[in-house]
Amino acid sequence: MAAEKGNDDVLVRVPLHRVAHGRSGDKGNRQNISVIAYDPAVWPYLLDQVTEERVLEAFQHRGVSGVRRHELPNLQALNFVIEDALEGA
Repeated sequence: MAAEKGNDDVLVRVPLHRVAHGRSGDKGNRQNISVIAYDPAVWPYLLDQVTEERVLEAFQHRGVSGVRRHELPNLQALNFVIEDALEGA
């Protein structure tokens, strides 16, 4: 979930898919996921809330061993490289 300011400058919780879209791919046992803001105004919230720790937690059930986040500010995008996400594939 991500937060964005509502009409009264109050932070509200919204599903991540409402403020960003994603792309994914894989190579070997490594998963690659990008989260891209629909609107540049959402970029600071993505930086703050879509962290390596939260992604690791979301994929914990897959037995991942680590997550690295790469910031792409010109695209308002985050790229996550997730290790051991594909069960040895």
